[in-house]
Amino acid sequence: MKITVHQQKLLLIEKETLSLMKDDLRDSRSYEKPLGFGTNPSSSDYGMAYSIIRSNNRIEQINRILATSEIIENPNTRTIQLGSVADVMVKYSDDVEFYHLELIEQKVGIESSVADSFGDLIYVSQESHLGAALLNKEIGEKFEFNITEDIKAKGQIVSLTFERDGIGKTRLRMKRDK
Repeated sequence: MKITVHQQKLLLIEKETLSLMKDDLRDSRSYEKPLGFGTNPSSSDYGMAYSIIRSNNRIEQINRILATSEIIENPNTRTIQLGSVADVMVKYSDDVEFYHLELIEQKVGIESSVADSFGDLIYVSQESHLGAALLNKEIGEKFEFNITEDIKAKGQIVSLTFERDGIGKTRLRMKRDK
């Protein structure tokens, strides 16, 4: 599996958050009566235990993803590839939307909720209709993709950001017609 640097950072943040939440749950458990034979733990104790187990399972999953994935950087290319960050204009039937997005292989965690919460970078899988339409496109190039079998959307690459050795991030924008 390939994950981008942004996805790697999100996974590390999610892992740290889960660890802190797990510690808080353990600290909040009532230790007045130790659990043992003949005790009747409250349903909150079971809920707490279930949350800790789920957190442990997700942390193990994150560790496996981080250990086995290839980390890809924003490619130094003028076409959209895995890891590319681009601004895209998409025209639906009567609506135009602008998206600041990164093309990824697949979602591995909290990408969607982070985009919803912070409105910064939207993660688009190369397997999605939009992602497949964007792959290998250049700045200014137009594309089309199916939303459903009957409904198509049209778009255009407005800008592309990539890393250049010794220079840093470079953002190329579409030339505006005069």
